[in-house]
Formats: sequence, structure tokens, C-alpha cells
Amino acid sequence: MTQDFDGFTLFELLVVLVIISIGAALTVVGVGRGVGGDPVRRFAVELSQLVRASKLKAMRDGVPAALCLDPVQRLAYVTGETEALVQIPENVRMDAEGMLQNAQGHACVFFYADGSSSGARLKVVRENVVAARLQIDAVTGTVMRYSVGGEGREKR
Repeated sequence: MTQDFDGFTLFELLVVLVIISIGAALTVVGVGRGVGGDPVRRFAVELSQLVRASKLKAMRDGVPAALCLDPVQRLAYVTGETEALVQIPENVRMDAEGMLQNAQGHACVFFYADGSSSGARLKVVRENVVAARLQIDAVTGTVMRYSVGGEGREKR
């Protein structure tokens, strides 16, 4: 007497689950490296977060606040906030247009209590390739990260 079973054994199902688990683990590791692996991209994201923090500080406190760039210490910082600062990576050059200078001579974009700003354009450049561009609108204080990634060489 022969029995015909149309199905999988428990062992076969377990093997398939192990293979799927290994594939999922490798995918998660690969995606994790892609997201957090590039320090310049991470810096560009942190810089845009600092810009937003400056605007929110000015609106919350009712007094002007500024995001400033210190070229000597290679820092981007929010005035009056000891925690709100980001180290500029060594292989990065910051190009800024339309920024004003504070008392220390640092390039700054100022934000006001009504949400407006002094406006500016920032470029994060690595090896003469623009890694990110940020534009801060003067009227609304809105931050637009209008490109991220090495899309082309800078013209000198």
C-alpha cells in the first residue's frame, strides 16, 4: 500500500524559512550601510536639521537666532545653543552665498520670530563635487534641500 502525499515536509519548510531569514538579514545590513555610511551625506542632513532648529528657536523664543559656520573649528552651530552643533567633515568645503557675518566673523543665516530669515544658499562640496545644496528662503525661512548626491563637478 503506497500513500501519495502532495505537500512539503516540516524539514523542507524549515530550510526555506532559514534561507529567507538569511536573505532578509543581508538586505537589512546592506540598506543600513547605504543610509548611514557616507559621512558627507549625513552631514548634509544634519546641517538641514540645524537650519530648521535655528528657525524654530527664533519662533519659540521670540528673538532672532542664527545658524553659523565657523571655518577655523570646522563647526556649524546654532547661536545660544550648546547642544546644537555639527562638525564639518575634513574632506568637505562649505560654499555660502548671501550669508551675513556675526560679531565673531562667522558666516550666518539669521532667523526671526515671524519665521522669516536673512536667506542664503549653501553648498556642501567634496572633492570639487557638490554633495548637497541647501537654499533658505528669506521670506518664509523654508529650507529646501534641492539636491543631494554627487551630480556634477564644480566649475572653478
